Amino acid sequence: MVFGFTPAASVIYVNATTLDVVTPAHTAGSFAVVITDPDGQIGTLPAGITFNLPAPSVTGVVPGSGSMAGAPR
Repeated sequence: MVFGFTPAASVIYVNATTLDVVTPAHTAGSFAVVITDPDGQIGTLPAGITFNLPAPSVTGVVPGSGSMAGAPR
């Protein structure tokens, strides 16, 4: 199974209609999902998955105080 051009991190066959898939790390956006079965048949769902990444944020700074000159080297 491939998301865009990135292979799935893991794919487990559950039954004839279900796969348990761990998606790979990916950039934000919509991508095709492509599945190839053991017989070599390919199924594609264009824009089948959308990765939404949260905006980066700062949650803390350590140490909380100190010299503006920085630490001596």
